[in-house]
Amino acid sequence: MNLIIKESTFDKNRIRLKEGKKVIKILYYIDCISIIGLSLKIRSFTYTENYDFLFLNIKESPQLVLLQLIDTHFQGIFKDYQTFINNYIIRIKKHTNYSPIDINEICITLNSLKKVNHSYKVQIFTI
Repeated sequence: MNLIIKESTFDKNRIRLKEGKKVIKILYYIDCISIIGLSLKIRSFTYTENYDFLFLNIKESPQLVLLQLIDTHFQGIFKDYQTFINNYIIRIKKHTNYSPIDINEICITLNSLKKVNHSYKVQIFTI
């Protein structure tokens, strides 16, 4: 089951991080429920893709502000954090059950932070 976080109820103070052996898991708490990852629905974007990744241009997306809020939140936690939004493009790893996306919306999850070349990078997957 995939639980998608509503933009209107999103609160960055509900984000918790759990350190593992290789990655830092991103958790989101809703009352007594703990969700692994930040699952969001993205609308109004353009994209390109290759074998492993989707590259979403979110410049016109209403979710841009929310994604920038999350990105800024992680920048405040880690001084050696690498932004996941580059020129309005986010790179998303295709899930094993990936099929061509609906051109109007896609569900993604910001799952974990991985240390890459001495900086932390968010791992994002399709749902």
